[in-house]
Amino acid sequence: MNSTKYFLLILVLTASLIGKLYAKPEVEDIQRAKNATVLVETSGGDKGYGSAFCIDNIGIYVTNAHIVKSKGVGGIVDLILRPGGSDQAKIKAKVVKIDEKNDLAILIAQEKATHVKLELGNSEELIETTT
Repeated sequence: MNSTKYFLLILVLTASLIGKLYAKPEVEDIQRAKNATVLVETSGGDKGYGSAFCIDNIGIYVTNAHIVKSKGVGGIVDLILRPGGSDQAKIKAKVVKIDEKNDLAILIAQEKATHVKLELGNSEELIETTT
């Protein structure tokens, strides 16, 4: 193989790899992430808002501890599913675990609804350009 053909082959393979690294997320992936993300609303004197994402189809959500800290374990918050969408819904969720050190909290839905979960990945496989 002459050097020009070899160079072109390397160029095509490199372009293919770079294309995969910088590929745009699939529309379905974006929609799934959007549907798995909810608005968390605390009520009462400590009214506030935050976000959470679903990690299990039965309605288990992860949020930041500082969002639900005032409610404490066993406290109830509202989850607004598909916020801003024409099919927006509000359900109750219970705070089941708070880890202030890592600023994480676990919520579990108290009402039936369609919960869309995000698949958890391995952060060791991520590189700088991974989204």
